[in-house]
Amino acid sequence: MKITLLKKLPLLALLFLQTQLYALVYYVPGEYNITWTFTDVSGNSSTAIQSVFVNYLDKLLDEQTACDSYTWINGVTYTESATDSFVSTNESGCEILNQLNLEITTIDTSIRLENKMLIANQDGAKYQWIDCDDNNAPIFGATQQTFAPTVDEGNYAVIISLNGCEEVSECSRVSIVDLPNDDPGKIEINTYPNPTNGRVNLVTIKPINGIVRVVDLSGRVILNK
Repeated sequence: MKITLLKKLPLLALLFLQTQLYALVYYVPGEYNITWTFTDVSGNSSTAIQSVFVNYLDKLLDEQTACDSYTWINGVTYTESATDSFVSTNESGCEILNQLNLEITTIDTSIRLENKMLIANQDGAKYQWIDCDDNNAPIFGATQQTFAPTVDEGNYAVIISLNGCEEVSECSRVSIVDLPNDDPGKIEINTYPNPTNGRVNLVTIKPINGIVRVVDLSGRVILNK
């Protein structure tokens, strides 16, 4: 956190006339146009306009960085980068202008499967893929945005670090099913996520010319198309 004191300014509008000093005191910050009227001993009058800007006693610049959300002194919770201002009062009753410069980092933890490779959708970050089947153990050397599993079936997730923030994706199951090598119609099928309580994706490199039948562990046919 960085707090910067900008400046202090007096709250007086002054005008000197010969040997007399006239003063107006303003307590509320803002811009004022003051009209002075003067009358000489002969009864002739003249006017003068004075522009006065009354600043806050203090201006405090608050620069913050946060992950996902940040709650400021005004009680507002921000979920996106923002600039804002808030007027507070010190013990003497003087107003202080607080200015916020906030940068929020939100990490996209979604991943997708393409050609037997898992891809993190968040760009420009640091990555560490982990094995969900091995107590979330880090996978040696798997520190790129893409990850190619070396086994036919498993559950994987990725730790994503960006601007001092860190998030972990959900585990995705990768299952690669190959037909026998001597089958001229060999097709590789990737399924994810698995298990699932809803939609499951089947990804193939080649088009499927035939019937696709999906059954659950009990043998019940879920899809026959």
